[in-house]
Amino acid sequence: MASISSIHDLSSEHKEALIGSVRAGEYNLFLGAGVSLDSHNSRNENLPTGTEFKHDLCKITGANIGSTLQRVFSGLTEDKIEEHVTKRFENCTPGETVKKIPSFLWRRIFTLNIDNALDQAYGIHGNLQDSRKFAGKQNISLQRYI
Repeated sequence: MASISSIHDLSSEHKEALIGSVRAGEYNLFLGAGVSLDSHNSRNENLPTGTEFKHDLCKITGANIGSTLQRVFSGLTEDKIEEHVTKRFENCTPGETVKKIPSFLWRRIFTLNIDNALDQAYGIHGNLQDSRKFAGKQNISLQRYI
């Protein structure tokens, strides 16, 4: 089987099928911290990668740099969470990358991000769809949404 590294490597028939599927909203999107790297928080700071964020929290907690983010986070007090997590990732200004996401139809978007840049991007007029959030420790039955 031939390796495909770019849309340009696809046959015309496959390109048309891919473009048609994207336009019809048949794809799911899975996002991580990289999508927000050109976004800014309310302090006009660039948003960090997951690794940068973990390293920042390690400095605050004194945790070993090799610890998992979950383990480092568990060492934070409520005050430290408010200061170094909540306030750092609220009221974000979406960067150009995030602003493009609402211009496509998506079946679903899954994100590991704790910033609200994507939410803010969906708040801009002219988007093709509205967002619905399912997050946190809510007890949600996903069966009805599948």
